[in-house]
Amino acid sequence: MKNIVLLVVLLAGCTDSKIDACLDDGGSYNYEKCECDFEVNHEYKEVHSCK
Repeated sequence: MKNIVLLVVLLAGCTDSKIDACLDDGGSYNYEKCECDFEVNHEYKEVHSCK
């Protein structure tokens, strides 16, 4: 049971480091092109295909 709880906690903390790095650097992540954009502000999309 402890292993399942640990796995859930670890998975909940997983985020896409490319998106996080973009936002940390002051960019806006374009979820349609899956790239960081420093010119245009893009809305967050909860469902996207970026990895």
